[in-house]
Amino acid sequence: MYKTAIFYNENSYCNSCMMCVRSCQLKAIKFIDNLPKIIDDYCVNCGQCYNNCPPSAIRYIDSVEYTKSLIDKNPIVVASLSPTWVSEFSDISKSGIIRILKMLGFTHISETSIGATQMINDTIKHIETGAPLTISSTCPAICSTVIKYYPHLAPYLSPIESPTVSHAKLLRNHYGKDIIVVGINSCVAEKINYHAESRDIDATVTYKELKRWMEDSEIDYKSKKLNEESNVSFDPFDSEMNHDYIFTTGSTLKAINNAKIDINFISFSGMANATNTLDLIDVEKLEKQTFVKLLACTDGCNSSSGSVKRGDNILKILNFKDHYKTRIKPDYKMMERVDITHNYKAEKTSNIHDIDSEKINAVLDSMYISQHGKPINCGKCGYPTCRTFAKGVVRGMTQKVNCVPHYQSILQDNFSIMIKNSPYSTFVVDTKMTIIDSNKLFQETIGISKNSKAVINEDVIYFVPFIDHIKQMIEDESDFMEKDLIVRGKMLRLTMFALKSRKFICGIVRNMLSEDALGDEIITRTRNVINDNIESVQKIAYLLGENASRTEALLSSMIDMHKVDKTDAK
Repeated sequence: MYKTAIFYNENSYCNSCMMCVRSCQLKAIKFIDNLPKIIDDYCVNCGQCYNNCPPSAIRYIDSVEYTKSLIDKNPIVVASLSPTWVSEFSDISKSGIIRILKMLGFTHISETSIGATQMINDTIKHIETGAPLTISSTCPAICSTVIKYYPHLAPYLSPIESPTVSHAKLLRNHYGKDIIVVGINSCVAEKINYHAESRDIDATVTYKELKRWMEDSEIDYKSKKLNEESNVSFDPFDSEMNHDYIFTTGSTLKAINNAKIDINFISFSGMANATNTLDLIDVEKLEKQTFVKLLACTDGCNSSSGSVKRGDNILKILNFKDHYKTRIKPDYKMMERVDITHNYKAEKTSNIHDIDSEKINAVLDSMYISQHGKPINCGKCGYPTCRTFAKGVVRGMTQKVNCVPHYQSILQDNFSIMIKNSPYSTFVVDTKMTIIDSNKLFQETIGISKNSKAVINEDVIYFVPFIDHIKQMIEDESDFMEKDLIVRGKMLRLTMFALKSRKFICGIVRNMLSEDALGDEIITRTRNVINDNIESVQKIAYLLGENASRTEALLSSMIDMHKVDKTDAK
C-alpha cells in the first residue's frame, strides 16, 4: 500500500535550486549530482515539492486520457465531485457543473460529501468504543505519513475509508459493483487509491486537469447559457450535510459535539504542523480520549496541489460558505449504508528510522561546519539542520557537496593552494583594497620578505606599487586589465581579472626580464598547474560565476606568451 509516488521530476526543467528538498518535510527527495529524484518508498504524496518548485519541474501523473478511455469503454461512469468545486470554479453554477461533466461523458454526477456523511457517522461510533486515540483517516497523505514514518501510531488511524473511497463504495452498492467511479477534487494524493491499491476508485481527476479537459473540449464553462439554474440535481440526490469535511474542524467537530463526547479535539493543517503533532503523541500519557484531525495541505483541502488557483483562501472560503448555507438540512438524506471499514497496516520504511548516530557524527566531524562549537544550521542544503543533513548523507539521499559552507571551504582551500603553487607571483584583493591571498613570489616581487600570512587581510596600499591600476579596474568595473610596468628597476607585466561579479580581483605579476632564465621550467610548471588543478579551477569558476575555460585560457596564454618572447629574442 502507498508504495507509488504520484509526483515525479521532469529534470529537463530543473535548475537545481533544491526548493523541492527544502519544502519536503520528510526529505523523500534524493538530490545527487545536482538532480532531484522522488523516492517512491519515502514519498507520501503531500505535494509540497510540487507547490514550491519555481521552474515547475515537479509534475504529477495525469489522469485525463486514462479517464477518457474509461468513459469510452464503460456504460456507467460516475463522478464523485468534491464540494470544493464551488471554490475552484466560482463562475460555474450547480446546474452548470452537472451539465459540463455530462458533456464530458460522465453518466452520473454525485457529491463526495454523501460519502463523508457516513464516514463521519462511523468515526463517531468508533470513538464511542472508547479508543484512547483516533487519528482521522480523511487525508490520504496523512494516512501514508503515519503508516511509513509513525508505524507505532498506525493502529490508531480511524479504521474508516476516506470520504472519496466511502462514497465510491456507496455508489457501487447503489448503481452496481461494475460501475466506474472517478473522483474529481483538488487532492493529488487521492490518485494513490487506484495507482497503488484497488480501493473502489478507478481514477482521480484534479481541478487543474478538469479545467484543461474542458478547454481542450472547447467547452465555454463560463457561458451564461450553460450556467442557467434549473431543477437539475446531483445523483442520486443533492447532498444536504457535511460539505465542510474539507476543513480541519468543520463536520467532524460538530458531530463530536452533537454526540456529547468528552474528548480532546486536536486539528492542524500543513505537513510541518502534522509531523510536529505526530512527533509529540505519546498514547500512554493521554489523560482522556483524543481525536486528531490532520490535513497535509497548508490550507486544507480548499487549496491543494490540484487546485486551479492556490491562494485567495478568504474569497474561496466565503464562496464555499455562501453556496452551501442554503443546502444544509437537519433531516438529511443518506444512501443505503455499506461497510466502509479499512484497517491501516504499518509499513515502516527501511533506512529512515534507525540511523547509526556514530555515522551521523562522523559525517558532521568530517565537514567542519560548526561555528563556536555549534552546527551553523544555515539550511542552504535543503535540510533544516546540519544533523538532519548528515542523516541524509548517511541514507544516501544527498551528498556532502550539497552543503554550501562545506563546499565553499573546500574551494577556498583549493584556490589558496593554487595561488601558493602558481609559478608566477599571484594575489587576490577585494573591492575594499584588502589583500585576501597571495604567494611568496608576489611578496618578493613587490619587495616584501615576510611570510605570506603576514600580508593577508592587509590594505593593499601599504604594499603594492601599482595600486592606481587596481583602483582603476575597480572604479571602471572592468573584467580584465593588462599593463606593462617598471617597478624598482624590474620590467613587470601585470594581468588582472575580476572574480565573483567583480567582488574580487585576481592579479598575476611576471618579471619579463628574468623569464628567459627560467626557460622551460616556467612552461612545465604552468602546464602542471593546469593539469593538476583544472578540475578545481572549474569548480571555483562555477562557484564564483565565471567560465572555467577563460581561466584555463589565461593560464595557457602565459605559456604561449613566453614562447613568443623566446622566439623574438632569438
